[in-house]
Amino acid sequence: MKKRKQTSEEHTGLRCPQCRAPLPAGASRCTRCNTLLDPDTGQVRHKLTDADMVELADASRRARTKGIVKTVIGILIMLLAFLLAEDKEGGLLYSAGVIVAVIGGGFLCVGLITLKEYKGHIKEQLSRSVVPQVLSEIFDDVEYDAYRHISPEVIHASGAFPFAYDKVSGGDYIKASYRGVGLELCDLMLEEEVRTTSTDSDGNSTSDTKTITVFVGQWLILDFHKELSADLGGF
Repeated sequence: MKKRKQTSEEHTGLRCPQCRAPLPAGASRCTRCNTLLDPDTGQVRHKLTDADMVELADASRRARTKGIVKTVIGILIMLLAFLLAEDKEGGLLYSAGVIVAVIGGGFLCVGLITLKEYKGHIKEQLSRSVVPQVLSEIFDDVEYDAYRHISPEVIHASGAFPFAYDKVSGGDYIKASYRGVGLELCDLMLEEEVRTTSTDSDGNSTSDTKTITVFVGQWLILDFHKELSADLGGF
């Protein structure tokens, strides 16, 4: 009986810093999560080359194709299950339809998850490598976070909005400086929860709560490192 040859992953012991997947020696990218790596140290690499962009696009395209194929297969299997389950007497065809429906549902779920992960990988790579690299060509001391926004405390303390809001969300947070002027920028959405009560002809009251978007836009903070003689607001 031949002994199984030891793989390079087992020999090096390297693992991806992001997903902990085994890595071959000299890997420049994790094949599981697409994280860019330094071939010498195995650590995360934050700058993209032209070759990285081509490789990332190809890997993302393959992941998207797999997700679409699995989703389509799941839908076709579900349609087949529906046809089999038309046996109203609960016979063999009905049982087969139930089994096929479970299999089709599995394919459909895996396909949708794959598509979601594909979009997440693209956004993660752009936010971690491409966007900061581009911004650094113009600004100094760049910080970028695709999932962060300026704190609600800062927004509320400004008193800039003459309307009520209950929820603050956003993303694409940028903090940098340009020719000595500090700036913070993010996409922002403000929402208000409105509670309404209605009474029918019998005198019965029902309450309903809905969320209304009261503002969508960008929030910009500039720090000139000097005192201004007046408050300035722009809309």
